[in-house]
Amino acid sequence: ISACVGEIHVLNRLLNLPSFNLMTFYSSLPFANGILFFLRSTAYTISTRFISFHGRCLSKFAPVVTKMTEMKVREGSAEVKLPDSVFYNPVQEFNRDITIAVIRNFLKLHLCEFIDKGMKIAASKNASPEPTTYVGISILEALAASGLRSVRFANEIPFVCKITANDVDPEATKLISENAQRNHVSALVQPTCSDAVSLMLNSTSYADRFNVVDIDPYGTASPFLDSAVQCLYDGGLLCVTSTDMAVLCGATPGTAYGKYGGVAIKMTAQHEQGLRLLLYAIQQAASRHGKVIEPLLSLSIDFYARVFVRVRSSPRGVKHVAAKMALVYSCTGCHAFHLQRLGSALESGKAFSSARGPPVGPMCPECGSPFAVAGPLWADNLHNVPFLHELISTLRKLKPATKTKFTTEALEMVDFSSGRLPEFQIPEWLQLAPNLRTSLPEGTFGTLNRLIGMLTVASEELEDCPFYMQVDQLASVIRTSPPKMTELRSAFLNAGYRVSFSHAATASLKTDAPPSFIWDVMCAWKRRVEVAKATAASEPSDSARPSPQKTAEEEEAKTITLEDSGTDDEMRTKRPDVDGRAVVEQKAAKRKSQGKKHPPSEAALRVEATLMERPHNPRVDFTPHPNANPSSRVEGLLRYQLNPLPNWGPKARARSVKKPILTALKEPGNLTATKQPRNHS
Repeated sequence: ISACVGEIHVLNRLLNLPSFNLMTFYSSLPFANGILFFLRSTAYTISTRFISFHGRCLSKFAPVVTKMTEMKVREGSAEVKLPDSVFYNPVQEFNRDITIAVIRNFLKLHLCEFIDKGMKIAASKNASPEPTTYVGISILEALAASGLRSVRFANEIPFVCKITANDVDPEATKLISENAQRNHVSALVQPTCSDAVSLMLNSTSYADRFNVVDIDPYGTASPFLDSAVQCLYDGGLLCVTSTDMAVLCGATPGTAYGKYGGVAIKMTAQHEQGLRLLLYAIQQAASRHGKVIEPLLSLSIDFYARVFVRVRSSPRGVKHVAAKMALVYSCTGCHAFHLQRLGSALESGKAFSSARGPPVGPMCPECGSPFAVAGPLWADNLHNVPFLHELISTLRKLKPATKTKFTTEALEMVDFSSGRLPEFQIPEWLQLAPNLRTSLPEGTFGTLNRLIGMLTVASEELEDCPFYMQVDQLASVIRTSPPKMTELRSAFLNAGYRVSFSHAATASLKTDAPPSFIWDVMCAWKRRVEVAKATAASEPSDSARPSPQKTAEEEEAKTITLEDSGTDDEMRTKRPDVDGRAVVEQKAAKRKSQGKKHPPSEAALRVEATLMERPHNPRVDFTPHPNANPSSRVEGLLRYQLNPLPNWGPKARARSVKKPILTALKEPGNLTATKQPRNHS
């Protein structure tokens, strides 16, 4: 009993619970005098021992007392103050830049659709359009942290009527308010302190919905998808980031199924697999509410996936969603893959039928290895190509950011009040709400070069060819040097197939050619290399003059990660900084193997032998094709950025700065545990 009394006293102080009179409580019990005497003599000793013991335990788990430090961050047109306790990752500047660019382009679509709706209503009445006020778009940043993104939204996106910047941390919410005041956007940015899911579920009524919802969590976005699709207006834009790329790329298939509803495996196109699995999860969340998604842009960037989708109400479209989903059979030996659609939509678009399958047998027809099965996942288009082309065209007209311009007043402004929007003029009958900002600063994208380069590569991708092959992996299967990308692409183009790169991997190959022809090309390449080796070996050696054949062979055997993955001659000696500008690249450290290489396994040798037994295909022709080099590479765009800084990747979670329990106890007014001299009498 005395131990309980001592612990209750201390716990009341530790947890700031309302106290009650324990002595009065015990005095009402039978044998009260004996109990009270025992308590008075032992309670203090047990209480102090409790504090000493539990204090030592709690101090191991309590946060360390550190001095609160702050830093100022200047990005785009915003300048914000960030303490250590609030999450900020400078690597995500590209994420914020591309989000602003996409929302600007989405704004054009939203305004065009608003004008078209007014014109259709007027046409149905055989009258001129009535004067109408355009109120702008509303944006929700559900996980705002410092509010930097919301401040940039307010400064750099026109026609915005409201920005809700939400965070569950009260300190972060207070910081959002301060940063909004610092940048003079308090009228637009409205901080809220709430759980993101609860806030979105409470915003499902028509008057409370948003035109744009941005979800950028630490880790997976799956807990937020169901509520996010509900709080969007019809045709609204959903921007989603997921940083758990290890899960999306197949490191833990069971975890991927639990979070996203599909199995992810380790395959040659694992980053595109992650994008398609995320899109599948978004569509599944939308389908439960009678909605469908339209991907505008889907990118695998650095260590995260970023997708931009429009969400529309379409109960009929939900019935056809299964035709856009598929299972993937990936060969464990030669990396060939086959898709099994979950359904098919008839040409009329009004009926849906079940799929026919399976597409292959239990063993790979190319090498005889078993398949690994992934999915279901999104198998339709990753991008809206017209939207992407318009976005690239807009970005090419912008000026790159300069580090000397950060305040809105110092930046060149573009005025939209006169209707100076691309492709159309704002009609006279359409009035803009007086609270809408009609100008925005130009030259605010610090990663403009990378934006243009990556988006151009994405626009060149084959729309109807899910997944890609990695050329270095194909070459390793048959133990040969990878070919130059121009020669490899020429072989497919000369045979009448289409081919493209993928933005998700440097040495990538997207094509509509079947796996059989892909391996015909690779085997023909190995035979060509072996002939060159044999010719070089048969010629008399001359130590003073290197063999021309050997020189050509060495050139062909060079790795393609620099020359053939999309970088030009200049970028081989330079690499881009975070802001897109190139800096001199330091010489990479030499990689020396720490021992002999492991010999290939029996299964790998069997796969190689099976592939090399195939006869020569006369359609394989490595003659250079005029379209073998894509325009993005010819222009020398920054297509695949190397890691420009140390510690490149996701940061740790933000930590709240709190005082440890023992420090709080020793403050004035709190219970103090002081060691008393022991009484030996």
